[in-house]
Amino acid sequence: MQQIELADSLGADIVGVGDSQAGFRELYVSLAVAACHTKRGSLGPMVTNPLTRHPAVTASAIGTLDRLTDGRAVVGFGTGGSALWTIGRPPARVAQMREYITTVQHLMRSGTATFEGDAVSVQDIPRAVPVFISAEGPRTLALAGAIADAVVLHTGTTPAAIRWCKERLHAGAQEAGRDPGEIEIWMMLKASVADDRATALEHVRAGLAGSASHALRQGAEEKGVPAELLEPLSELISRYDAAQHAVAGSANAKLVDSLGLTDFLAGYFGLVGTPKDCVRTLESLASQGVQGVICPTSSPDPLDLIERLGRGVFPNVPTPAAV
Repeated sequence: MQQIELADSLGADIVGVGDSQAGFRELYVSLAVAACHTKRGSLGPMVTNPLTRHPAVTASAIGTLDRLTDGRAVVGFGTGGSALWTIGRPPARVAQMREYITTVQHLMRSGTATFEGDAVSVQDIPRAVPVFISAEGPRTLALAGAIADAVVLHTGTTPAAIRWCKERLHAGAQEAGRDPGEIEIWMMLKASVADDRATALEHVRAGLAGSASHALRQGAEEKGVPAELLEPLSELISRYDAAQHAVAGSANAKLVDSLGLTDFLAGYFGLVGTPKDCVRTLESLASQGVQGVICPTSSPDPLDLIERLGRGVFPNVPTPAAV
């Protein structure tokens, strides 16, 4: 709870909770407690998935959270990572994502919808809260362009990677008859801020391993991974332990280092280094159209990370931030 209160007091625009029994406490219990201990930032799942909860349950929970927070709820969706790997299920398909998310949207707007051929309903949903979609592949990016209020990119910080994402996002929006400019562009970054880069790298390896395992399982070469790193990256993915997802100092973190992937992944998925290093990264992203960043606090000292981000990094860049 200290993390949530601190992030809110330091001006985080969104305070999110992950929906994975492998890495987080139960989502909606945590968000309900957070609702009682925050005053300004939006709250919501960052992110939930289409397979472990029925859409009517999700819509009802989000509506309840919105009432508890006087209209501060948001909801993020992804295909599912450790929440599914650890129960032996594959990530959701894009068609499942579309049906699930549009069902939640219909329920928030009208209280009724059809899901998998059945009529479903909820009561007392105050409004349709903003929907974020975490997107890594071309079809998920197109889906975000078609139906989301905001997209969370998790496919690399390089200009080529961002351009690749925006092209597919915009194509999805245009096919759905939407203005691509209506969709906010956020990016998930694994953050570590320290007085020197070496210390920062030491604390972020587990997060970088999780990003690589999730976002680069497919299309790594297309997403700009150098040819000489494809083999060690493949080994990282094959040996990744989902039961230690986002655990600092885990075997996953040691793999990143032993396979020689630390520097590449820190630049590709990270907000890593001194405060000045991190400000430069955010300025570069803002110049490429990234409007906000989401930084998980999976750190050996999460309070210190939130302090450093909230006092030494985010105030120096006009970019919305979420933790």
